[in-house]
Amino acid sequence: MKNVILTLLLFSSVVLQAQTIRERRGEKFYDQYAFSESIAQLESISNKSPKINRMLAQSYSNIENFTQAEKYWAQLAASDSSNADDIWQYCEVLKINNKHSEAMQWMETYASKKQGDSRAELALSNKDYIGQLMNDTKRFETINLDINSEQQDFGPAYYGDKMLFASSREGEKPVDRKWNWNGLPFLDVYMADTDERGKLFNVEPFSKEINKKFHEGPAVISSDSTTIFYTRSNYEGKDAKGVVKLKLYSATKKGDDWSQIDGFAFNSDDYSVGHATLSSDAKTLYFASDMPGGIGGIDIYKSVKNEDGTWGKPENLGKPINTEGNEMFPFYHEDGMLFFASNGLPGLGGLDVFMTKIENGNYSAPQNLGASLNSTYDDFSYVMNADGTSGYFSSNKPGGKGSDDIYFFNVLQPFRAKKQLKGVAKDELDSLVAGVKVYLYDANNALIDSVITNEKGEYQFAVSDEGKFTVKGIKEAYREDQKMVDAAEINEDSSYDLVLKKLPEVSFYFLLTDEETKSKISGAQVIITEVKANNEMKFGTSENGDFYYDLEDKRVGDVAQYTINITKEGYFAKRAEVTVNFDHKGQYNLHEMVNLEIHEVVQDVSEMVKIEPINFDVNKYNIRPDAATELEKIVQVMNQYPSMEVELGAHTDCRASAAYNQRLSNQRAVSSAEYIKQRISNPERIYGKGYGESQLKNKCECEGAIEVPCSEEEHAENRRTEFKIIKY
Repeated sequence: MKNVILTLLLFSSVVLQAQTIRERRGEKFYDQYAFSESIAQLESISNKSPKINRMLAQSYSNIENFTQAEKYWAQLAASDSSNADDIWQYCEVLKINNKHSEAMQWMETYASKKQGDSRAELALSNKDYIGQLMNDTKRFETINLDINSEQQDFGPAYYGDKMLFASSREGEKPVDRKWNWNGLPFLDVYMADTDERGKLFNVEPFSKEINKKFHEGPAVISSDSTTIFYTRSNYEGKDAKGVVKLKLYSATKKGDDWSQIDGFAFNSDDYSVGHATLSSDAKTLYFASDMPGGIGGIDIYKSVKNEDGTWGKPENLGKPINTEGNEMFPFYHEDGMLFFASNGLPGLGGLDVFMTKIENGNYSAPQNLGASLNSTYDDFSYVMNADGTSGYFSSNKPGGKGSDDIYFFNVLQPFRAKKQLKGVAKDELDSLVAGVKVYLYDANNALIDSVITNEKGEYQFAVSDEGKFTVKGIKEAYREDQKMVDAAEINEDSSYDLVLKKLPEVSFYFLLTDEETKSKISGAQVIITEVKANNEMKFGTSENGDFYYDLEDKRVGDVAQYTINITKEGYFAKRAEVTVNFDHKGQYNLHEMVNLEIHEVVQDVSEMVKIEPINFDVNKYNIRPDAATELEKIVQVMNQYPSMEVELGAHTDCRASAAYNQRLSNQRAVSSAEYIKQRISNPERIYGKGYGESQLKNKCECEGAIEVPCSEEEHAENRRTEFKIIKY
């Protein structure tokens, strides 16, 4: 037994030692960006620690094997050792794998672990944003280009009538170097001709002065084609961890050559700078960097050229552009729009392309370009021609030719930068109110978006420059407020402030609607009378068909009885009674406690309520139970509308003598009216009148020399009771 135990211990030691070696190798490959080699080592370890699972999850994400990445991120997210970043990465890969509902559920978990993270706040402020983006499928037509290789092709940039782009396709370098990350050649800048349909052809390396042994690209060229800015690997140094960062370089064109190659003044061995774009006048440089002091992993910055030609200190664009995620690949359009890619703003998955409008140095809320261009994968490097009709972007979505492909797009709908509908929420004392849920509706009252006011009470929506909108603010213990907004009237200084009055202990709310159409009725006069106190509350319904009333004299525990009288031109006046037991603090919705809908004026009560034929026994006029059921419907209507006066008319068919029919119909009319009189207020409002066979509805006459033959159904049509409204 001793030998058996010793053998097992020795075997366990050998296994542990082998696992430790594989883990060290896997971590070394991981640090060298050799993710496929790292996976090969780490997958062979039987007892994987959270650290190993995390390296595997990130490695699979980096090589774009998102099925395996989801498996390991899921294990980490569900484990006790998970951190907030694990859950965020799990949300991201779920979106890439088109599992948006699961991603939203885990986003709530992330928000609880990482409170204050703007990415979670933005996503959770409008949980329907995925559906809204997926419906936006008509703006762009996209075409994968024939020049794409099996490697990486991305970063298109206009160069006169040509295009520049970055590619890892097999080039003309004397030494075949490969990048550890994906096993592909290093990037170079390439140039291609274009045709009128946006296709690229005659691809060739751009410049030997620019392309060197490691990464070069993407690049951007000034509008006069004399200055180029391009991203390049740092050849001179590494950061403290031995990682080679990216730097930004510029060069000037002299004849056919590019010279005066200079590094950007704010390059560093310790962080990356790249992905540049220039303003139309070449005086503002936008770029991406992970330099210290930013908001997220990679942020977008701008630098303004000084009068002496040097570049000013970089300025972080801040929120709402930058998030705790990555924002990169900016592109400035001469119409004052800045396009960029982000995985921190609400998107479909991976990087999505967004647009912000620049006005007087301010940036509008970023607008996602929608599912006709963006996918659940990485979509980035968006550029657009001067008139905004077409352009190019890059994506690694399935169906392409390589890792990253360049796509041409046509703009099918005129591209407009959205206006900013903004304001603040405050109370009646002008104190700002945070945490107000603000909803945005279109002209058809369909919900478009929703946000929550920040600590300064501010809200903001990006809306189209046409149409009408409604913004509504709601918060517990406050009375909601709303504003009607015409997009044509929105300008930079517009502020649509919501005033939410603090609720008293108890209050009334009343919404008046049409009984048939359920539409809201404005301008109606409402009088609410407390029966015992005999005090009246008079109102006119608002343009939204409602009103509020604070009951300053009521407290929880009180009970009161009220009568409600409603009048509106073109509608029947209505009366209702309700007893309210004030058993809790807050708002009491009267229209939910008693039927307060009103009906447009009609000629017959049967147009307001469905009445079956009122039947009598042969030669009788006493009220049968089935007839009483129908008459009760009339009772109910007349009690709801106390000013309504009705003539109850009884009619017979032509069979029997005219005198007999007249007498019988009169008896039936009177007895029916008497039944109703006993059950309504002001019984004189109804009377009965018999018409016998004097008002037949068809040709079925029986008097005279000729009797018109009719079926029983035709005779039944003449036997009827009508409830004509003669006054209201």
